[in-house]
This record gives sequence, C-alpha cells and structure tokens, in this order.
Amino acid sequence: MKSRQAALRSQFHSSRVGAKLALTALFLCISTVFGTPAAHAVIPLGSEFQVNSFTPNPQGRPAVAADGSGGLIIVWDSVNSPGSDHSGYSIQGQRYPASGSPLGGQFQVNSFAPSQQNDPAVAADAAGNLVVVWSSTGSLSSDQSSTSIQAQRRVVILR
Repeated sequence: MKSRQAALRSQFHSSRVGAKLALTALFLCISTVFGTPAAHAVIPLGSEFQVNSFTPNPQGRPAVAADGSGGLIIVWDSVNSPGSDHSGYSIQGQRYPASGSPLGGQFQVNSFAPSQQNDPAVAADAAGNLVVVWSSTGSLSSDQSSTSIQAQRRVVILR
C-alpha cells in the first residue's frame, strides 16, 4: 500500500511540475508574440539632466529622436535663445551621443527670425542625419501671411 501511495504522490508531483512547465512555456510563447508590459522593467539610465543651456526665458514643447548608434537629438521652442532669432520663439536643439554627454552646445535650428517658431518635431536616420519640422508665423519662402510648416535637414559631419 505504501508503494502505491508513493507512486501516486510521485505521479501527482510530476504532473504538477509538468503543468507548471507547460504554463511557463505557454506564458513565454504568449509574451513573445504579444509582448507583456509585466515582463519588462523600465528603469532610469543615469540621473535626470537639463537639456537647455539657455535659462533666462521659457523653454517648452520638446521633441526627441534616437539615431542608429544610441544617440539622441532633442529639439524645443525657446524664447530669445542664443542664435540669430531674438524676436520671440525660436527652435533650439541639442545632440547627445550614446555616452550621454552633450555633443557640442545648444544650437538654433530655424533661419527665419522675424516672428514665432513653435511646436517642433524631429526624426533621425541610422547615420544620425536628421530633419526638424515646426510651425512658423511667416517664412523665407512664399507663405508670408500666415502660419506655415518649415523644415530643416541636418547632416552629421564626422570629425
């Protein structure tokens, strides 16, 4: 009788282990196909850092893009920042390589300066070349009477 009970216990234990393995395998398959937020943790990579170096006036509406090497380009609109645009909001940018240290200084993206430049967006390719778009009151082109959409392409120059 004891050997029968031991055999049943062993079989029950094996089926529980088998069921756990089957459920684990099923969960892994589902998470591979559909993804599961619970399976991934998002943790800080270093501490918070300030992007804009110009601080006397408002800075706002940031946008960010990643390049193929782990670097970032961050753009935003800024009131009276460094550069040629001191008439109101300009579009500013800052690049960061994968190391996380700023690459150069804050720079002005827009060329047209007489009015407002707002609401930037940015995209980068694998080589780090980028395009920034924004809304402009007036332009260097034909739209002088209203709000237009402007763009500036920037190419990475390796030094």
